[in-house]
Amino acid sequence: MYKWLFFVVLAFSSVACSKKEVVSSEPLEEEEFSEWFDVLDTTLRSNEVSGSYTCWRKLEGRNHNGISQFRWVSEDRPLDKSFRFAMLWNKRVEDYYEEGKEWHLKGYERVSLNVFVDASGIARYQAIWIYPAKPKESVIQASALDEDMAAARESRFTPWESSPVLQKRFDQREKKTCPLYQEMDKNRRGRSIYTEPGEGFHFAARIFCNRVRFLRFHREYTEAGFKLLNVSTAPDGNFSTQYSAVWVAEKDFERAVKMQAKLGIAVADPITEEEMRLEMRR
Repeated sequence: MYKWLFFVVLAFSSVACSKKEVVSSEPLEEEEFSEWFDVLDTTLRSNEVSGSYTCWRKLEGRNHNGISQFRWVSEDRPLDKSFRFAMLWNKRVEDYYEEGKEWHLKGYERVSLNVFVDASGIARYQAIWIYPAKPKESVIQASALDEDMAAARESRFTPWESSPVLQKRFDQREKKTCPLYQEMDKNRRGRSIYTEPGEGFHFAARIFCNRVRFLRFHREYTEAGFKLLNVSTAPDGNFSTQYSAVWVAEKDFERAVKMQAKLGIAVADPITEEEMRLEMRR
């Protein structure tokens, strides 16, 4: 049996937020990357960089003919003595989620995120954090999207539709399907990627939310045992931001992460209760 919660919410937000959909601050050229290395060589080189005068600012992984490979972009460490950086690679989603939350609470900013599915069908995460973090306009950040997989996502989207039509599509969908990811545009149209997750999959989806309503839904769903899977943002045409999100029951979370990883969609950043309280006061 499928549990579903889906409402089209039309409202306005009072805070503007960047629509940036990639984590890196600027596009990188192929020649900036190292060559691809296997797990052992990457381990050796990551140990070397931790005690050197350089750091990694971008880290990627891939499944190449059944072998997990990794590459990175190096740069000189900033002269600022307070600078720190942390990284992980080849990690499962639960490890990424827990370590990412830890660095986030310590004041680090994530500057690189990549996910791929390995030969065993497991989503593997690569991420880099730096300290001190730059101030953010909002704790609600859009999920990072792998631009190399944009065509794969595009082929799965429903057409752009107004909110009533989008709601009707959801209501009339096959009950074995659910929205995996949703997007909006400034004309208040939306579109979805649907998937067939299998029996017993529990999810909640919201679209066209303002900031306050999104945070209220997030608190409601997390208290019910759901985890935030992904977030997308878009301007609403009124100098503010609208939010769309999907939450998944904790027991189904890793399965959902694996499904969206195949489309280059990363897990949303966790939002703590303290961050929610501060954001509600903005």
